[in-house]
Amino acid sequence: MVIVSFPMMLPDELFSETDVNTSRKTNAESDPLHHMLIQENEQELLRNSLYSLSKQARSLLTSFALEDATPEELAFRYEMNKSNVYNILSRSRAKANDERFRCEVDQHIRERRRLGLPSTHQLQPPCYSRPYALISILIGEVLRMAGEPDWTLTNLMGISGDAFRLNVTNGCNWRGISTFDWSYSTYRTLERLGLSGTCFGRPGRASISPEHQIDMLSTIQDTIVRSLPVIIWNMEINEFGFVYGYNDEERTISYLSYNRKIRKFQYEQLGRTGQEPALFIAAIRQRVASPASER
Repeated sequence: MVIVSFPMMLPDELFSETDVNTSRKTNAESDPLHHMLIQENEQELLRNSLYSLSKQARSLLTSFALEDATPEELAFRYEMNKSNVYNILSRSRAKANDERFRCEVDQHIRERRRLGLPSTHQLQPPCYSRPYALISILIGEVLRMAGEPDWTLTNLMGISGDAFRLNVTNGCNWRGISTFDWSYSTYRTLERLGLSGTCFGRPGRASISPEHQIDMLSTIQDTIVRSLPVIIWNMEINEFGFVYGYNDEERTISYLSYNRKIRKFQYEQLGRTGQEPALFIAAIRQRVASPASER
């Protein structure tokens, strides 16, 4: 099995919410043409997202966003109750946001077609002998599928730290009773195993942008094409699972949950389930060094 190599990322270099926008800004500053294309693309996305709204909703939302008009002013201008203004603004922003995500996915699929990348790829659903209660279990499954040595669960739990700690995030609630910084834990584990990989998702992130969603989708597609599933948390509330297939025509990913249920989710649902904690994904690439000493 051939897997493309990616450099190992240390915990301090983990992907953050601002990395995509920062990268785009840096490129724009060094390339005026690139900056112009970004502006045109963002304006087009804005126009497309507002196009799906009614004329009144589009006018009201535009006035609220661009003119800094207050709900009271909008209620007087459009001769309606202030409560109706709030309702229209809320529904319009949600609908426009949905449209923005859809447009980004459309653009992503068109780009994949232009590059001649596979439009669909399905792996065999991963087989396992125990529930996906700990990230060490999922890492072990991916290592087995990658043809790595048969790491025992005991070893992996020791390497990852699962065996020694209960990590709880700030503001922990019933949906995340034992959640923690899996990106940090995963990168440290892969580093100790001598493997390369990539993650998305840190504690405290309340939402994702369309650009982040496409970044996750690209990671999922690239990893599956290389015959490995992607580890995912919170595609279903408060559980681990695997993404093992995708289909650009259907715009769906195939998901296997800890209870062995197979489901399909739309691309636009990635990271937008409205549940807490936010989505986390981890993709293992290939060996880049010898494992650290067992000591």
